[in-house]
Amino acid sequence: MPYASPKILADILKAYVIASSQGTDPVAYKDVAVVANRHPTDVSKNNAFLSDSGFIVSERRGYFKPAPETTEFAKQAPWDDEGAKRHIRRLIDTTWYGQLVQQKFQMHNSQSKQDLIKAFGIKATPDQSDANRLDLLLEFLVYFDYLQVDEQGTYIRPQQEIDQLVPVTVRVADPIENIAPRGPAAVAMDRSISEPIQITRSEFLAPRINLNMDL
Repeated sequence: MPYASPKILADILKAYVIASSQGTDPVAYKDVAVVANRHPTDVSKNNAFLSDSGFIVSERRGYFKPAPETTEFAKQAPWDDEGAKRHIRRLIDTTWYGQLVQQKFQMHNSQSKQDLIKAFGIKATPDQSDANRLDLLLEFLVYFDYLQVDEQGTYIRPQQEIDQLVPVTVRVADPIENIAPRGPAAVAMDRSISEPIQITRSEFLAPRINLNMDL
């Protein structure tokens, strides 16, 4: 579990990317502390949480590299801080606390802070003196938009992004050869039918009626 606020953790992750030359070279926590302008213990105390969560990867004793998703987060953050957080959310999905959140929200659409803290505590630690770190973990999930707090103070999962229209390929089997001679016109028609057509999902679902009337 974390020992620092989510803002400090985000700064440490960005510093890992910078100190490691965009994720190329393993670095020690002291090098990261210099870049982040933090005390070395701020980095070293949180390394276990960052490593266990997959945000940084151990290369050898005392040396880490940022995960590819962390590197992408740090690169995008100066230009689109909110959009960059999705890279961290992908890693959170695979953590024990991310999976616990997913399980909790499969049962109910909202959760109280007390219920989430209790679930984290049962899973992570029997020591109630770690309650402050459980609060920091919950703040971390809110900071990276893994959870949101509504007007009533309850926690909800953010609304999922609307699925983008995906091109749908429709391929029609060749019915012409059984009912039409293989003349030039038939071959041309056969080719036009057998070739894939790209349409959007909305076009695929919408009914279309063509009326040809000769008066």
